Amino acid sequence: MQINFKKLREDGGLTLEQLAEKSGYSVAAINGLELHGQGSPRLNARLLELLTPETRSGGEMLREAFAQKNHADAVTRLRELEGEIAALQRIHADLVEIVNRGAGLARPAAGGKYRGTRK
Repeated sequence: MQINFKKLREDGGLTLEQLAEKSGYSVAAINGLELHGQGSPRLNARLLELLTPETRSGGEMLREAFAQKNHADAVTRLRELEGEIAALQRIHADLVEIVNRGAGLARPAAGGKYRGTRK
Protein backbone atom coordinates (compact mmCIF):
# COMPACT_ATOMS: atom_id res chain seq x y z
CA MET A 1 0.00 0.00 0.00
CA GLN A 2 1.51 3.30 -1.08
CA ILE A 3 0.34 6.18 1.10
CA ASN A 4 -0.57 9.29 -0.87
CA PHE A 5 0.54 12.01 1.54
CA LYS A 6 -0.24 14.81 -0.91
CA LYS A 7 -3.87 13.67 -1.22
CA LEU A 8 -4.17 13.36 2.56
CA ARG A 9 -2.74 16.86 2.99
CA GLU A 10 -4.97 18.38 0.32
CA ASP A 11 -8.04 16.55 1.67
CA GLY A 12 -7.24 18.09 5.05
CA GLY A 13 -7.11 21.54 3.46
CA LEU A 14 -3.46 22.16 4.38
CA THR A 15 -0.68 23.73 2.37
CA LEU A 16 2.87 22.39 2.48
CA GLU A 17 3.86 25.34 4.64
CA GLN A 18 1.02 24.74 7.12
CA LEU A 19 1.85 21.05 7.41
CA ALA A 20 5.54 21.86 7.85
CA GLU A 21 4.70 24.24 10.67
CA LYS A 22 2.39 21.73 12.38
CA SER A 23 4.75 18.79 11.99
CA GLY A 24 8.04 20.46 12.78
CA TYR A 25 9.56 19.17 9.53
CA SER A 26 10.73 21.28 6.59
CA VAL A 27 8.70 21.95 3.47
CA ALA A 28 11.51 20.24 1.49
CA ALA A 29 11.27 17.06 3.60
CA ILE A 30 7.50 16.87 3.21
CA ASN A 31 7.68 17.69 -0.49
CA GLY A 32 10.28 14.93 -0.99
CA LEU A 33 7.98 12.47 0.71
CA GLU A 34 4.99 13.52 -1.37
CA LEU A 35 6.81 13.50 -4.70
CA HIS A 36 9.32 10.68 -4.33
CA GLY A 37 8.27 8.66 -1.30
CA GLN A 38 11.54 9.64 0.35
CA GLY A 39 11.32 10.25 4.06
CA SER A 40 12.24 8.80 7.39
CA PRO A 41 9.87 6.49 9.25
CA ARG A 42 9.47 9.24 11.88
CA LEU A 43 8.41 11.74 9.22
CA ASN A 44 5.93 9.20 7.82
CA ALA A 45 4.46 8.50 11.25
CA ARG A 46 4.27 12.19 12.22
CA LEU A 47 2.48 13.18 9.02
CA LEU A 48 0.09 10.27 9.30
CA GLU A 49 -0.74 11.30 12.86
CA LEU A 50 -1.55 14.81 11.64
CA LEU A 51 -3.36 13.85 8.44
CA THR A 52 -5.48 10.84 9.40
CA PRO A 53 -8.71 10.74 11.36
CA GLU A 54 -8.59 9.79 15.03
CA THR A 55 -10.24 6.44 14.29
CA ARG A 56 -7.04 5.21 12.64
CA SER A 57 -3.68 6.36 13.88
CA GLY A 58 -0.78 7.20 11.62
CA GLY A 59 1.25 4.47 13.26
CA GLU A 60 -1.39 1.89 12.38
CA MET A 61 -1.46 3.00 8.74
CA LEU A 62 2.34 2.96 8.60
CA ARG A 63 2.51 -0.54 10.11
CA GLU A 64 -0.10 -1.72 7.60
CA ALA A 65 1.85 -0.24 4.67
CA PHE A 66 5.08 -1.87 5.86
CA ALA A 67 3.32 -5.20 6.44
CA GLN A 68 1.91 -5.19 2.92
CA LYS A 69 5.32 -4.35 1.46
CA ASN A 70 6.96 -7.05 3.58
CA HIS A 71 4.30 -9.52 2.45
CA ALA A 72 4.94 -8.67 -1.20
CA ASP A 73 8.69 -9.03 -0.63
CA ALA A 74 8.14 -12.37 1.10
CA VAL A 75 5.97 -13.67 -1.75
CA THR A 76 8.61 -12.63 -4.29
CA ARG A 77 11.36 -14.34 -2.28
CA LEU A 78 9.21 -17.46 -1.87
CA ARG A 79 8.78 -17.69 -5.64
CA GLU A 80 12.54 -17.33 -6.09
CA LEU A 81 13.15 -20.09 -3.54
CA GLU A 82 10.60 -22.37 -5.19
CA GLY A 83 12.51 -21.96 -8.46
CA GLU A 84 15.79 -22.73 -6.71
CA ILE A 85 14.27 -25.80 -5.05
CA ALA A 86 12.97 -27.07 -8.39
CA ALA A 87 16.45 -26.61 -9.91
CA LEU A 88 18.03 -28.49 -6.99
CA GLN A 89 15.49 -31.30 -7.35
CA ARG A 90 16.39 -31.64 -11.05
CA ILE A 91 20.10 -31.74 -10.17
CA HIS A 92 19.43 -34.36 -7.51
CA ALA A 93 17.44 -36.50 -9.96
CA ASP A 94 20.23 -36.20 -12.52
CA LEU A 95 22.84 -37.23 -9.94
CA VAL A 96 20.77 -40.21 -8.83
CA GLU A 97 20.43 -41.30 -12.45
CA ILE A 98 24.18 -40.91 -13.04
CA VAL A 99 25.02 -42.89 -9.90
CA ASN A 100 22.54 -45.64 -10.77
CA ARG A 101 23.66 -45.81 -14.39
CA GLY A 102 27.33 -45.60 -13.56
CA ALA A 103 27.36 -47.98 -10.62
CA GLY A 104 29.38 -50.44 -12.70
CA LEU A 105 32.20 -47.95 -13.31
CA ALA A 106 33.85 -48.69 -9.97
CA ARG A 107 34.24 -52.42 -10.64
CA PRO A 108 37.68 -53.68 -11.60
CA ALA A 109 38.19 -54.27 -15.28
CA ALA A 110 40.01 -57.25 -16.67
CA GLY A 111 43.49 -57.35 -15.19
CA GLY A 112 42.39 -56.06 -11.78
CA LYS A 113 42.62 -52.35 -12.54
CA TYR A 114 39.76 -49.96 -11.90
CA ARG A 115 38.34 -48.21 -14.92
CA GLY A 116 38.60 -44.49 -14.95
CA THR A 117 41.53 -44.25 -12.56
CA ARG A 118 44.98 -42.89 -13.30
CA LYS A 119 48.11 -44.97 -13.01
